Amino acid sequence: MVTVGTYVGIHGEEWDVLLDSEIRRARSIVPLLASESPIKPKRPLRLSVPQATLLLYDLQKRDRRGTVISQIFERVSREEAMLLWARVLGEYPPVRKRNFLRAIAKCSGYAAERLGQACKTHGIGAVVKSALDGSLPRSHEIVAGVPFSPAVYTRWVNWQPPYEHTLYEAISTTRAFVHKSPDGVWVFRRSGERWAPHPPLEGLPDCEEVVAEVEQRGDKLVLADLLHSSEHPQNWKRPCSERLKLARSLRDSDQLLSLLRNLERNTTLRLSDAGAPYFDSNGEGGCIAPSSLFEVPLLLTRVRVVDGMGELCLSAADGYDYEQVACVPCDPQILRVPRLRGHLTSRWVDIEALGVIIVCIAFGYDGESIDGCSPLRLDGSLGLSDTIQKGDLFALSDA
Repeated sequence: MVTVGTYVGIHGEEWDVLLDSEIRRARSIVPLLASESPIKPKRPLRLSVPQATLLLYDLQKRDRRGTVISQIFERVSREEAMLLWARVLGEYPPVRKRNFLRAIAKCSGYAAERLGQACKTHGIGAVVKSALDGSLPRSHEIVAGVPFSPAVYTRWVNWQPPYEHTLYEAISTTRAFVHKSPDGVWVFRRSGERWAPHPPLEGLPDCEEVVAEVEQRGDKLVLADLLHSSEHPQNWKRPCSERLKLARSLRDSDQLLSLLRNLERNTTLRLSDAGAPYFDSNGEGGCIAPSSLFEVPLLLTRVRVVDGMGELCLSAADGYDYEQVACVPCDPQILRVPRLRGHLTSRWVDIEALGVIIVCIAFGYDGESIDGCSPLRLDGSLGLSDTIQKGDLFALSDA
């Protein structure tokens, strides 16, 4: 930066004072530097991306005589200089992602919407590189040997199935993606990391190219979803009901609640639309529903202990009032906390004013009582205002 001060005829000490004043005012120095460049240079530099990269390298590492600075001040437009100085000084972002993709679209011939869609599954770096060299497919495709971001699954917090025809998979083991091509076989974890060495593969089609989602079962990786093959290059676009090998059809909300009640620890239900592709234009592939999503905080309003077993009356909020929605047995160990000491007797004791919140598993609400309410734990970090509202219970119950 001393070289900049020398080039524009400012004494070193004056330059330091100027920098300090700009920093103290929380102002960017970039506009000040860019103002030294002309709006429209007489002999503008026509920089390609590699040339601009080399220019930045020379400016940061080897510009002892101010050669590069003079080029920026004399032959780079003010708008381009803003980007160059922002990059040199580490200010981020010099340009928003959307505007950057529009610029790439303009110079590459790809539609900006296509670039944005590709970024959701391949990352912006890989998309820009392939767009500039013309290798990015014009339509969304899955290619063997090219890692991609897997489908995103949103949290489902409703006691009704998410789709008219819903498929479900109980996932408790590792899922990964296998890529097979004439150059070899690779397995990628959902995070994008290579899995090497990986367990043996089982159930893959015998063809030259394959991209598939696999599930670890014991010491093997078993085919779960075929996304691409030599015979079916865009198999991922076919409906889930035709692709998913391990999924089953969900009959109704009763079955969904039954599955969630009996869901084993560290197991998640993946819910997919039977008629949908692997993922849509937003990269979404369906929903996930772990049983923990059905935990609801209820206010403990009355309590007693009979024959060593606790009995609880639990309420939901109705505006600022509280309405009883469950009366259930409870493991007395949940209640053995200092806050309830002196209240655990064989007679009902009203303790609404204490603001004790019991977190329960629940699977339905008919407007008066909660179905399948099972107390899990007392949560001392929650208070009266954290009690779930009746309206929220209705929202969980309605599709």
